[in-house]
Amino acid sequence: MYRDLRLGEDRKDSKPSTPSSARLRRSTRTTTWAIFNYSSIYSLNFLKLPPVEPPSIGLPYDEHEIAETDQWSPYPEHGQVTFHWNLMYNKLCELAMICWKISKLLFSSRSKDDMNSSRAAAEAIGEELVIWRTQLPFELRRHSGMAPPIMEVHAISYYASITLMEFLKKPEVVPPSTPTNIEFVNKQDQRTILCVMEVYTLIEIFSKAYTTARPAPSLFQGASVGAFTLIKSLDTPENVPVFTQFCKFVIAGAKHHVLWRGIAGMIRLTAERVGVTLPSALDQELLDVTKGIFHSEDRKTLNNSQYPSYTLAKDMMREDDFTLGELLDKWDSLEIEATNDEGS
Repeated sequence: MYRDLRLGEDRKDSKPSTPSSARLRRSTRTTTWAIFNYSSIYSLNFLKLPPVEPPSIGLPYDEHEIAETDQWSPYPEHGQVTFHWNLMYNKLCELAMICWKISKLLFSSRSKDDMNSSRAAAEAIGEELVIWRTQLPFELRRHSGMAPPIMEVHAISYYASITLMEFLKKPEVVPPSTPTNIEFVNKQDQRTILCVMEVYTLIEIFSKAYTTARPAPSLFQGASVGAFTLIKSLDTPENVPVFTQFCKFVIAGAKHHVLWRGIAGMIRLTAERVGVTLPSALDQELLDVTKGIFHSEDRKTLNNSQYPSYTLAKDMMREDDFTLGELLDKWDSLEIEATNDEGS
């Protein structure tokens, strides 16, 4: 529909502007950017190529409109927070454009000869993310009283950085053969952990203000990426409480949404796959909330899920058994093998 209706194109209107035409233009812009934002961010979440091209029209809100304030309140009611919707929406559109660039770079087919240029492009996009964060206006900076939609925008920026930095650590991008390259990869590791900790801080702020009864979706995605990023680093003691907090946030969401239950189960399956033993109490919590994904209606819904295990998709391009649906199929195979072994 986006392509068929040419929603992203800037088509000049020769008719004089009227209040109704201005409203229509605004509605068209916000709708167009909403489609683009959704497709770009979810393409990054699922490690896929984005299905649409960026709009060539301007951002939804003009300079004189972005100073308007609004009131935001969660469901169920929990008091109101002053909210700068127009300003936030424009910055979200800018961030979605960066996410689009990341997905376009990481998930396009390319030869090994392209890797040097890909590395340079990835570093340039990483710098764009840093600039985007440093240039956020005061109203959108992180603080304990910010509205959850603003927290979500911050979370998207951090897990976008994590995805990009995982690409920059790939051996074919930076061969680990020289001290300079080893130092570069170590620096990406440090930056990844810093971004993971930023997501952790956002979740702490949200949990204290609103509890974890109804996790915000992009914070949930941040917790998921954080958990998969840390799962192979639990031998570092300070990572364990952070990983546990991410998992508890995922568990809270799993009580409300079938995909989130699947992701909670995927954390356990991934740990098994990479030979990591989870803390026993946490492992039991994950098991309790995800039992239904294997033998119920949940399973029918999740069979074709393309949600990736970020731990198993480190090279970003593998197509073998790192999605939720594929991992569940592998689990079935293991169950059948175990049953056959017991019967023999």
